Amino acid sequence: MSRDRRSPGRDELIQEVSTWGVGAGILVVALAPLAIPILVLTLAVLAILAIPVIPLALIAGLLYLPVRVVRRVRARRQALRSGNATEKEVLAGVELAATHHPLVE
Repeated sequence: MSRDRRSPGRDELIQEVSTWGVGAGILVVALAPLAIPILVLTLAVLAILAIPVIPLALIAGLLYLPVRVVRRVRARRQALRSGNATEKEVLAGVELAATHHPLVE
């Protein structure tokens, strides 16, 4: 670009943008072949770090499963003992008395 104080013209802006675009293109073409090996190496390192976590997750799951089953069985037994849960939910707070309204005789 020129060094004078006037605002740049359209052709000067196009020239500058195309210069930056060519530079970015050169960088992308130079670095693109490195992208796949970097991704593969990153996944390999993360897989190695995840190996100790997998047995711990399995142990935690095996411990949590019986607790969940026992809680579900208790909740189901309590629901059967106390009556129909749907009736309680639908009729909660509903008064079943006759309605006395001036228009209803």
